[in-house]
Amino acid sequence: PEVSLDSRIDAAGLAESVAIQERQRLGLGDQPVIHLRSTLEWDVGLRIFYSGKLPSGIAGMYAYTADLGCCMLVNRKHPPERRRVSMLHEYGHLIVDRYKPGIDYLTMAGRKPANERFAGAFALGFLMPASSVRQRFHETVTTTGDFQVADLRRLSHFYFVSGEAKALRVGQLGLLPKGSWSSLKGSK
Repeated sequence: PEVSLDSRIDAAGLAESVAIQERQRLGLGDQPVIHLRSTLEWDVGLRIFYSGKLPSGIAGMYAYTADLGCCMLVNRKHPPERRRVSMLHEYGHLIVDRYKPGIDYLTMAGRKPANERFAGAFALGFLMPASSVRQRFHETVTTTGDFQVADLRRLSHFYFVSGEAKALRVGQLGLLPKGSWSSLKGSK
């Protein structure tokens, strides 16, 4: 179902709840979704297309028509981990902006509007459920006494996301300080 955003509601918090509800509705639990595209196409009913002709700065596009339903176009030039985030970002838009087709760019100047904050938080919340990420983070810290760049990379691989997406997610969950990706990138 479509979700309405309201200025009094935290878009990212709502997106987190909707992502959990969607995962529950689809019977996904809190583990990684390996076959994301087929899950979204077969179980949700989305029509997902890839194109290698989009400019590199475009992540994807989305639109809804009564005849075809929810459709999205994902940039094939991007790495598979980026395409997974793009698919779910567009899915998030189709939840809150179903009747307003749009184009998503990799970077956006200025403060992001509520629908963009929702789509971004929905994508990360769906790909990396908070309960699962927290559990794996705490297991690592309990076992090793620390959380290193290699641990972040292992988690990235486990959830099939980029290191940047994983660092952003653990920052959102308060497990690492926000902005950790910048300092981690410099420590390679």
